[in-house]
Amino acid sequence: MKHIVGEVIRKNGVNVIIKMIKWTLNTKYKCKLKSSVNIMAHDEIGAEVGSTVKAVSCRPISKRKKFKIEAILW
Repeated sequence: MKHIVGEVIRKNGVNVIIKMIKWTLNTKYKCKLKSSVNIMAHDEIGAEVGSTVKAVSCRPISKRKKFKIEAILW
């Protein structure tokens, strides 16, 4: 199972969009690069916009939803 941690940026019923931020290191210039990915997840817990959540992978619920919210961290 894959776990992700991110912030809820949009909510529509039981659908939420989580923004996951990832930092990588450029090997040539030795600088940090920031990238983000928006992931659609299923929400049965009731997370609000702005809260940090932990999501886990699950069976495909729809075409784009392949994660469920497991816990609200903050």
